[in-house]
Amino acid sequence: MSEVCQPGVSDFGLPSWCVDYNFNVSSVFQLAIELLLLMIIFSGSYAYFDWRKKKRQEKEMLKRKQQENDAIISLDEKGRFN
Repeated sequence: MSEVCQPGVSDFGLPSWCVDYNFNVSSVFQLAIELLLLMIIFSGSYAYFDWRKKKRQEKEMLKRKQQENDAIISLDEKGRFN
């Protein structure tokens, strides 16, 4: 087991502190779980924003189609606008 210490800074009133650390199987397991959670969050966010983008594009396409249909309907039999 190892220890890392930080001396205190008396000017700012910060105390000194020490942290014990060790790198073992439980550390590797915790790291793997954290990476898995980050991947889940990233893929979920990506899927959500991709879905929102597709919905926005669908709305724009439907709006353009509606405008085209409105323009076609406003033409008379000879192709002139009413």
